[in-house]
Amino acid sequence: MLTGNGGIHSLTVREVVAMGRVPYTGLIGHERRRDKEAVEVAMQAVGIGHLSERRIETLSDGERQKAMIAKALAQETPVIMLDEPTAFLDFGSRVQLFRLLQGLAHENGKSILVSTHDLELVLHLADRLWLIHDKKMHTGTVEALSDNGVLSSFIEAEGISYNINDKRIEIR
Repeated sequence: MLTGNGGIHSLTVREVVAMGRVPYTGLIGHERRRDKEAVEVAMQAVGIGHLSERRIETLSDGERQKAMIAKALAQETPVIMLDEPTAFLDFGSRVQLFRLLQGLAHENGKSILVSTHDLELVLHLADRLWLIHDKKMHTGTVEALSDNGVLSSFIEAEGISYNINDKRIEIR
């Protein structure tokens, strides 16, 4: 996701989220009650219902990220893929966004794939990791990848270690 508004100017949050319904509204874009309900449910799920009439360009980066996630939710697909969704967010907003994604996966049965360099948060909040290291794909839970040494091998470098017990990256 980009921190810019991706070419969507002067649209409200509701209008941006409703863009996720385009596959269902046809060429004319006529929203039915089901489409409007899906938009409302998506905005409430990510906690931006109160922002529905705000212009997208007036939102913070974190609020804009939530609007884009709501747009994906409104589409009602079983899989959502996100590329660096926490880029440019402060730490608290990054944690909140990862917890939101975790909740959507667990409570709504969505498969959410996140490409990220935010490994410290992933160690605490991801259900499974797909880690590319030494030209190989390693998959598994944090515990499994810790136990088999993949995480230590991936993380450890001069002055950097991986604390298996606390699932923490330590800098010396």
